[in-house]
Amino acid sequence: MSNANADLQEKIQSSVRRATGIHALRALGKLVKQSKDEELANAVAVRRIFFSVLALFLMFVLWAFLTTPRVALPEIAQTEGASNRMILETYASSIRKLIDGKLTPEFKRKLTELNATQSLALTLNVNNDGQLDEVIIQTPSGNPLLDDLAIRLVKSAAPFPPIPFPIRTPEKFLKVGLSISPQKD
Repeated sequence: MSNANADLQEKIQSSVRRATGIHALRALGKLVKQSKDEELANAVAVRRIFFSVLALFLMFVLWAFLTTPRVALPEIAQTEGASNRMILETYASSIRKLIDGKLTPEFKRKLTELNATQSLALTLNVNNDGQLDEVIIQTPSGNPLLDDLAIRLVKSAAPFPPIPFPIRTPEKFLKVGLSISPQKD
C-alpha cells in the first residue's frame, strides 16, 4: 500500500502542478486581455483628444475668417486683365474708406479745437494679412497733437483687408501712402 500511496500522492502533486500551471496561464491570459483593453481605451482617448483639438482649431480658423473685416474690391480690380497699379489704387482706396469710416464727429471736433489748417502725410506698412505693422509720419502737420490724433485714427481702422494676391510683396508688407487734410464743413 505504501507504493500505491506514493503513486497516489505523486499523481495528486502532478495534478496540483498542472492545475496551478493552467490557473497561472488563465491569470496571464486575463492580464494580457486587460492590457489590450487598456491600450484600446488609451487609443480611443487619444483619438478623441486629437479630434477635439482639431475641431477647436477649425472653429478658430472659421471664427478668424468670419470676423476679419472685408471690403469688396470694385469690379474693375477683380477682372483678369487689371493691372497691379489699378489693384493697388483700389486697395489703398478701400483703406481710405475704412479710415474715413472712423472719422467720428468727436474726431472732427478735436480737429476744430486744434485749429488744424495743415495737412500731414502718412505711410502705412500693412502686412499681407491686413494687419497694420507701422504708421510713419512722412510730412508732419506742424501740430504734434494733430499728428498723434491722425495716427490713432488710422490704428482704430485696422485691421485692413488682406492684401490682394497680385500685389502681395515678398517683404510681407505693403507701404500705402495717405494724406489727411483738414476740411471746412
